[in-house]
Amino acid sequence: MSLLPFRVVGTKIPWTILAFIVVSFNSVHAAENVSCNISDPEEMFSSIRDHFIKTHGAINAQPVTTFLESGGDGVVFHQAATGDNKPIKIRIFETNGADLNSFQSKDELPVLSVEPAPDKLVTGYRPSDSVLTRFEIPEKTWPLWHYRTFLVVGCLDNQVTSWALIRARVSSGLMTGAACAVVALFAYFVAMSAVRRVRNEPSPLATKYPAFRGIRTIDFKQLFNPIHLTANAFHQASVQKLQVLLFSFLVGWMLLALVLSRAVLSDLSVTIVTLLGISGVGAAVAQGASSTKDRLGFENWVLLVKKGIFPINEVNPVGPRWRDLVITNREFDVYKLQMLIFTFAVAAALVVGGTSNLSTFTVPETLLGILGLSQVVYLGGILARPPSLGDLDTAIGDLRKAEQTARDAVTHNVDVDADGNLPTTLPTPDPNIPLELRKKTATKALQRYSQLADRVQLMVESTLEIVVDRRKLDPDLGEGRRVLGPEGGSGGVAFSIDTADEVLEIGAIRVWSGAFVDAIQIVYRHPTNTGIVIEGSKYGRGSSNPNEIELVKGEFITRVIGKVGDFVDSIVFQSNLQTFPRMGGSDGEREFDYRCEQGEEVIGFEGRFGDHIVALGVIIRPRR
Repeated sequence: MSLLPFRVVGTKIPWTILAFIVVSFNSVHAAENVSCNISDPEEMFSSIRDHFIKTHGAINAQPVTTFLESGGDGVVFHQAATGDNKPIKIRIFETNGADLNSFQSKDELPVLSVEPAPDKLVTGYRPSDSVLTRFEIPEKTWPLWHYRTFLVVGCLDNQVTSWALIRARVSSGLMTGAACAVVALFAYFVAMSAVRRVRNEPSPLATKYPAFRGIRTIDFKQLFNPIHLTANAFHQASVQKLQVLLFSFLVGWMLLALVLSRAVLSDLSVTIVTLLGISGVGAAVAQGASSTKDRLGFENWVLLVKKGIFPINEVNPVGPRWRDLVITNREFDVYKLQMLIFTFAVAAALVVGGTSNLSTFTVPETLLGILGLSQVVYLGGILARPPSLGDLDTAIGDLRKAEQTARDAVTHNVDVDADGNLPTTLPTPDPNIPLELRKKTATKALQRYSQLADRVQLMVESTLEIVVDRRKLDPDLGEGRRVLGPEGGSGGVAFSIDTADEVLEIGAIRVWSGAFVDAIQIVYRHPTNTGIVIEGSKYGRGSSNPNEIELVKGEFITRVIGKVGDFVDSIVFQSNLQTFPRMGGSDGEREFDYRCEQGEEVIGFEGRFGDHIVALGVIIRPRR
């Protein structure tokens, strides 16, 4: 037995779904009185019902998929039949029921193709005795899934030879699209609500740091702006994240549509997986590259924050905008434009290809290579940007080192040589030498710092477009500050708790203690603005609840007493108003007693820590 190769019947395909039926002919009977060429569909159906069906048994037939799909442009399959070395003709009618005695034809459906059934597509139907029939199913809007009945008629030599009745569940194309839209909108608004909640939550930094610059909140109207889902770590719209978002939503929509319309889950072609991979890897690498190129070193950033040049956060206060997709640093970015063009071209091809092509969708290798190349070119563009920010980072690093050198020169009453180096051996600081005299001694060190500060001011203003108050770049020479101690054991990691802001003062001290002083932390406050509270770092490994001493307005620490051995065993704080209870144990080999002079206050601590506080000293400054 041979089969006619793929044969198309009819040429016009309206907006209805295409379906396939595989029909297996177990026996072929000649129907002398029923011609297959009757042109009137109602007359043809009546002849088959009244003369052929009553005398011939039905053949095997079944849908290939759980649901058939009406409307849209999806593709479904059914089962059908063949004849010995002769072309077979299939006619299909939709009926109003399955009662063979009374059912009526609602419409004859266009048959689009008849071809041998694919091997192993459905168990029991082989290419040698079955055919695959492709036909249209008219759209029915409601409900999403509903039962419909189809009469499949097989003809040989223009005579009806077989019939099959199929009762199948059919999905509504419009309802499938509506359901997918509801799910997509739900996913979108869940994601947007999460972003909105995070963006609209007041940050603790807003009260902790007066320099904090808030991020623009998302109002109700902005919920409908998907650009917020593409924001990167700097709150700027990201082309790579747009790619991931676009392809993920498209592929997810199409997979859900397949499940709802046909109850099948399609495999994804290698091309689609590649597209998702290119987008995901590109987004991750681009963010890393941008972070490397667009951010200062942490220590340099901290320096400018302490000096009030930068806000505590570096994010974009305006939020992501559509123009970010083609603009970089106020410059039109052709690399981004190239990526956008190819991204939307491929996305359009994916949509036009439809859900049935998810497993076979391909993009020409050249175009796929261009899409991947556009990612490489964009990343290359990031890495090839002018190194102005890198030069600024280097200059700030030099300024930070010069400030430390100037501070050491003033403290030890020395100066630098022609290369900017301090003497190998520094003399012991003499507190009896006035600060102004020590500044005169360190003239070269201070001049070198001033020149670097002038350069940094120009670079910050030209590179970052931030107006810089030159006075804020003046060196912190620790005027009037002195350190007593530290006393205690050896070893441990060095620490220092201090504030570069001369306005702030100690508001509270937290001490974790048992047999030893385990950890210590300072909470600084603004003397007049109660909303500004800054918690210093905690040093040590105390895990229990700390003992906390709180200083009232106008109160400050004037004396710190304690006992030490291998660790700090105990500590007592004394203010200008009271003496606080001892914290720690009762042991200790020796005592320490740090006292402020008249008009001074304790502003911080220095020392070393491990599992306990190993050694402790105090930082003293003139009372403001």
